[in-house]
Amino acid sequence: MARLVALMPPPTEAARTDWAEMERTWGTRFPADFRWFIDTYGPGSVGDYLVIGRCFGPPSSEDCVDVEAGDRPFPEPYGLLAWGGNPDGDACFFKTAGDPEDWHVVIWRRHHAFREPTSREYPCGLVEFLLRTFDADLPHQPFSGTDLWGQQHRLTFQPEEHFPT
Repeated sequence: MARLVALMPPPTEAARTDWAEMERTWGTRFPADFRWFIDTYGPGSVGDYLVIGRCFGPPSSEDCVDVEAGDRPFPEPYGLLAWGGNPDGDACFFKTAGDPEDWHVVIWRRHHAFREPTSREYPCGLVEFLLRTFDADLPHQPFSGTDLWGQQHRLTFQPEEHFPT
């Protein structure tokens, strides 16, 4: 986590999150690294590309979508729970299998090569996934765009409250 802070300095203040209320609303705990990210950075945008924090507020069909035949929406076991997205139309999920500390990241790509799967599962949590994306150290570039792939030198975070309306 210290490495992420060194690569992408957090804002001086992050929006406060009532995790007990989040757990009551969603009926589940969230992974510790996701809670750390939100407590440190708040919901917002990485590199003006990846928005993190979409699962805030009451669950809705947008947050719990079934993106591919065979995938299940949250709150079903192994269901997909959205935590982010980007302007290319990609969607980011947790695969809610077992203990939240064991949840994997799943990325659904809107733009992908012919015969390439639309979604891929990465056996890691949010912070490790981000670092491996910034290092270009995943088996595949996870997003439709290359905005964050191997981009260690120019990472910025824009808190949600600063998004243009």
